[in-house]
Amino acid sequence: MQRSVTFRSNSSIWWAGMWYAIAYVIITFAAAAAQGLYRAPLYDFFIVNLEWGAAGETTADVVTMIINAAIQFWVFFPIFKLIFRHVPEAPGSDAEDMIETSPAAQASAVAAASTEGGAPEQEQGRSPEEGTAQKQ
Repeated sequence: MQRSVTFRSNSSIWWAGMWYAIAYVIITFAAAAAQGLYRAPLYDFFIVNLEWGAAGETTADVVTMIINAAIQFWVFFPIFKLIFRHVPEAPGSDAEDMIETSPAAQASAVAAASTEGGAPEQEQGRSPEEGTAQKQ
């Protein structure tokens, strides 16, 4: 449901699952390979060179986390474009009808209608304070 409502994706779930698995494998190997290159020098720099001890280890952990997050972003961003793509439907398809009649779509339509109309006092050209004074 999240795929069809939030991302408006109507592509195959198996296609999306395949690309998600490919991304997972790429991230696993890329992060491990990158850590093999930067981890020892990074920890050595913060712990030994700067003589930060435990604080240096924590700082190196945070930097490692940021590097791993960057790797995940750069792998998943293009793959999400493949996973959550919108394939054009044939005319007369009921996919759009399903989205428009979902409970979330109906709730947002009700909320939009209530904010467009405004308060009854404002529709009649009165301020909310004037409307409250007249009601009393």
